[in-house]
Amino acid sequence: MEEHVVRMQRVDELAGAFRNYELVIVTDPGALLEAVCVEVRYGRIGETMQVQRHYFESIKRAKEYVDGKVREKQRRGYRAVAQDGGAYRTDCFFCRLLHEPKSDPCYVATLSSTTFIVGWDQSHPGRSILVLNKHVPDF
Repeated sequence: MEEHVVRMQRVDELAGAFRNYELVIVTDPGALLEAVCVEVRYGRIGETMQVQRHYFESIKRAKEYVDGKVREKQRRGYRAVAQDGGAYRTDCFFCRLLHEPKSDPCYVATLSSTTFIVGWDQSHPGRSILVLNKHVPDF
């Protein structure tokens, strides 16, 4: 059972850094021993993440470890992202639009992994845009 999740990203286009970092405190109330696991998941945005596991004797110690890692990553340029795991960039027009889609009069619907928007430029009637629900710097 995941109890505490912290998701962070570091995006530096000039340096080519598009990194995900997650810290998840996992507890299993049915386990024989009451160890608490912190899963550290990391990797390039859009790719499969690697996982490391660290075990602690109490939830308090696990949270202290997570807090320390968050401070360390923030010093290295990582920023928190939405809890649903989607990447979010404040300098990206579509990310800002998807943050509050119903504020745009062209919004039609949010689907499982995309959002459908009628195109603002109707030089070709019916022009529309299908936007991924998370920021992907490149395909």
